[in-house]
Formats: sequence, C-alpha cells, structure tokens
Amino acid sequence: MVGEDYWQKADRLAREAAKAFDAVGDFLHSGPDLSDEDVRVDYWEVQSAAIVAAEAFKEHYEQSLTGAGSGGADGDD
Repeated sequence: MVGEDYWQKADRLAREAAKAFDAVGDFLHSGPDLSDEDVRVDYWEVQSAAIVAAEAFKEHYEQSLTGAGSGGADGDD
C-alpha cells in the first residue's frame, strides 16, 4: 500500500495473516470430510493462503533487518 510506514505495513500484514490462519481453524473446526478429494483441495487452498500471508509478514520483517526497501524499520517500504 502506498504511504504505509513500516509499522502500518507490519500491522496490516499481521492482521491479514491472522485472518488467514483463523480461516484454517474455522475450516478444521467445521469437521470437514477430509476423505473427500474436493474437501482436501479446499483445505489445501485455505492452508496455502495462510502460508502465503505468513511469508509476506516474514519477508517484511526480514527486509527490515537487511535494510531493503527505503531504510528498514525506520523508513517507508
């Protein structure tokens, strides 16, 4: 997002990751029939979205350590 500082972006990415992981928990809590291939594909998609969101959060953190972007944790990304 344009105009986000480091902490705003970290907050947004953390919230997106939390939502994605909540979706995994909700999916599993619903008692899906994982013997059904279509259900397993749905689970894979939900799980993959959570992993992608977590990776985005991790990459943002790692960029702050290396100074990638516009100056690390003190600069804009």
